[in-house]
Amino acid sequence: MTGPRDPSAHAKLATRLARRASRHPLAAAGIVLAIVLAVSVFGLAGRPGPAQREPRAREPRAEKRDADRDIAALEAAIAAEADPARLPALLARLDDAVGRAEQASALLEGDAAAPPGDALDAELHRVLAHLDADSYAIPPSFSARVRELVARFEREGERDQRGRDAQAAVWPIITAELAALGLPEELAYLAGIESHWDAQARSPAGAVGLWQLVRSTAVSYGLRVDDTVDERTDARKSSHAAAQHLADLLAELGGDDAALYAVLAYNQGANRTRARLVELARAPDGWRRGRRAFFRLQRLRQLPPEAMIVLPRLLAAAIVDQRRGTRGK
Repeated sequence: MTGPRDPSAHAKLATRLARRASRHPLAAAGIVLAIVLAVSVFGLAGRPGPAQREPRAREPRAEKRDADRDIAALEAAIAAEADPARLPALLARLDDAVGRAEQASALLEGDAAAPPGDALDAELHRVLAHLDADSYAIPPSFSARVRELVARFEREGERDQRGRDAQAAVWPIITAELAALGLPEELAYLAGIESHWDAQARSPAGAVGLWQLVRSTAVSYGLRVDDTVDERTDARKSSHAAAQHLADLLAELGGDDAALYAVLAYNQGANRTRARLVELARAPDGWRRGRRAFFRLQRLRQLPPEAMIVLPRLLAAAIVDQRRGTRGK
């Protein structure tokens, strides 16, 4: 196989042929034809052949479809993998597939650009987006748990008029305190998880009130807790303290999916969550962006069991209220 011809060589050849034509008029026509052929061959030689041409970009819909298929297969492989040492390699392949899907989605519009799934999956993505914690690919085990809880809450909610009335009574108070600090109103569902919207609730561990604040946390945020007065039972004052506490957790745990970690820290204790994230950050490459993404750590099985309890409950409650159009009513 010959390589591309040298343009200077063709120029020299054309010049020699032209000189001969001037000395031999009878051969002029043939020489001119030779020049034309030489130029034609040079032009063709300068064009890239089939092997040299750039490959055509794939149609975005096809690329997204194939990437989504790869994501589903890799999610199944990750869920079935029994050896934790093999998970990082699978996760690297998943990250690559998600990247391809996101690139293709950026070239599409409307439903064609959305991650695969049904109406509930779309609702889950919207709530996560409000918490600045959305992800193109949500682990199937997590979305399945949310799905179960949505069905359960819808069944129970139809019979729990008392619970709906209790929520309606305190919702404006809670959301006003959250909004004053620029926090998403979805965090209000923590109060429902903690106390079922009961400002007088008391736990065997000593937590009290709508937000189930322990004494030390309540006092640190300015609430009075003594033998005569316990302001943890005051819906407005306790909501003010809880909102400040959540804002501090968000500031401290800021970064990837901070809102999800703040919810987890509020429920299981800030020290446990803080210690786990610091441990992960100190691991090789742990400081890099995306390394502590919530769903990444879930796939690596590095989150505490509470992560599959409190967070799906909060998200499911938000979805049910959105469906009813009765948030805070």
